Amino acid sequence: MSGVNVLWVAKYPPNAGRGLSHKHEFYQLTYPLSGRIIVNEEFYVNKGEAMLAPPERYHSFFSVKEDESRAVVFDCKFTVTDPELHSSLAAMDFKLTFSDFPRILRYTESIIEEANEKSLFYQQNIDSILTTLLVGTVRDSRKSIYNTKDVSNDPAAVLKAFDDNGNKADINMLREYIDGNAEKISCLEDLSAFMHINKTTLTEIFRRSFGTTPMKYVNHRRFLLARDMLLHTNMTVSEISEKTGFGSIHYFCKVFKDKAGISPMAYRERGEDAFIELPHSEDYDHRGKTVYI
Repeated sequence: MSGVNVLWVAKYPPNAGRGLSHKHEFYQLTYPLSGRIIVNEEFYVNKGEAMLAPPERYHSFFSVKEDESRAVVFDCKFTVTDPELHSSLAAMDFKLTFSDFPRILRYTESIIEEANEKSLFYQQNIDSILTTLLVGTVRDSRKSIYNTKDVSNDPAAVLKAFDDNGNKADINMLREYIDGNAEKISCLEDLSAFMHINKTTLTEIFRRSFGTTPMKYVNHRRFLLARDMLLHTNMTVSEISEKTGFGSIHYFCKVFKDKAGISPMAYRERGEDAFIELPHSEDYDHRGKTVYI
């Protein structure tokens, strides 16, 4: 059984300027997917970090002015049903650092996807995913068995192991590297040099593991990043194409239409709601029980 009840989830660009300080009777977890935010007018929260506001604690956040055009946050409001988890979260720092942010991004995407699609047992699955995220964060904070390095800044960590024949790399670590750096990867040669194995071997290992080629996976991650930018920033299609590593705007538009079924501009015009209300939220008043100062 899950240890949390997720009430609302959202992915949106926060406003620049002064955010209203407020408190409420549930937890709020907020972290940047791009750009930075300022919490309580006291400290920055960068990509890879988070604000965790426990119940009844005043908090506020807003985007940094110079990052306003590209700042996007994941925002989640939830209650905790497990007493031990509640005790651990309540004792944690207001500002958190994720040791494995690519993993957090995958959790984030899964939560938003479940909330939008509303498939069978979606509430239960969202609760379970967030519980896993929070438990991992608590373990990290206590420096327990989870002591993962940020592979995006440590390329050598990607080469975790080869088998006796020297032809099997830890491909999961490579996928995590791609998850966090897709916009910087220009060609298969980059990954081959990064892994210190030839392109043919790398492609075969990746295909057997994930059912696709490394560069098709890179394009998939670029597409996800571009999709967020279209919805949550004011950047032009050309700027997004460049920022996500596609280079040619024509190639970007082709890849995007192949994956989304519509052009980037059509996708932006269709838009997406911010906060997604989940069944657990029926017992709460999102506005009425929030106290502002």
